Amino acid sequence: MPERPPQILIIDDESQIRRVLRSSLDSHGCGLLEATSGQQGIEQVAQHQPD
Repeated sequence: MPERPPQILIIDDESQIRRVLRSSLDSHGCGLLEATSGQQGIEQVAQHQPD
């Protein structure tokens, strides 16, 4: 069974920062999740269990 790529959660309220991080990490084949607040980040962790 192939290993899944690392799942990384980006939490930042500024879309430009999330975009830069997404661009950099995406080129390394990482799975990405995004949240715009701490609360949204907690929900993403509970739902998706990123690395």
